[in-house]
Amino acid sequence: MIILAIALGGFLGGILRYLLSKALPALWGTFAANAAACLLLGYASAASLSPAVTALLGTGIAGALSTWSTLAKELGGLGKSRSYRRLGVYLVGTVLVGVACVMLGRAL
Repeated sequence: MIILAIALGGFLGGILRYLLSKALPALWGTFAANAAACLLLGYASAASLSPAVTALLGTGIAGALSTWSTLAKELGGLGKSRSYRRLGVYLVGTVLVGVACVMLGRAL
């Protein structure tokens, strides 16, 4: 049952990630996807949910929705173009918002 929950969550998270990438500009789509994944993971880790629902939300949806490889690619592109200030703001902003979203998710 847990394997199916993770698979379903991965499917749903992947679709959400794709929709965000089409609805928002590149850096903002990645930022929104990672923030949403952190919020969901924070909630799934603190709520009293069944193991299958925790796996669906935390491992499946949040795992597929988050996109750390795209974040690394975007940071590399900013570095390559020597946009160091933008790179720093994007990196620090992503980490700070991610931590805040985890804490908010745990508080829900």
